[in-house]
Amino acid sequence: MSNRKAAIEIVGRLQHEGFQALLAGGCVRDMLLDRPAKDYDVATDARPEQVMGLFPRTIKVGAKFGVVIVLTRGQQVEVATFRTESGYDDGRHPTTVTFSSAAEDASRRDFTINGMFYDPRSEQVIDYEHFVASFYRVRVHLYPVGPVLELVLLGHFVRRELPGLPYEDYPLPHLVRQD
Repeated sequence: MSNRKAAIEIVGRLQHEGFQALLAGGCVRDMLLDRPAKDYDVATDARPEQVMGLFPRTIKVGAKFGVVIVLTRGQQVEVATFRTESGYDDGRHPTTVTFSSAAEDASRRDFTINGMFYDPRSEQVIDYEHFVASFYRVRVHLYPVGPVLELVLLGHFVRRELPGLPYEDYPLPHLVRQD
């Protein structure tokens, strides 16, 4: 089983148990950039102890930060509780972590594009930080823009947000929800 399928299975189990659960971070960015993800992470409103109670094989790698690794079908999937952070005394680890909502979690992430989530059940990208909307705001509205030019413009915008990426055409998913 692939890491992607394992993560989607974990999302499904958490959602079945009544929790909000979404794919998060780099894997969503890589989906937008139409490139393979190295790994798939899950973000949820389930607390670490609830995640550990639902899955028989887990590793507490950072439970006080809301992070648990779920071991399933030969894969390791990071499952993180939605959170806000503050007080980085050592420059890397927060001194205060507060469990929060998906929207608050999105706002703490390092890049706007990494603040997007993906719900594999509804097949929607959830864009609390309005990355896609900000792309459309910078688009020139003097002429009607066709789908090919739109992809090229998105590629330029992504490269500005994430400098150093190789040139490619970056497809925009057809279902984006902005809350």
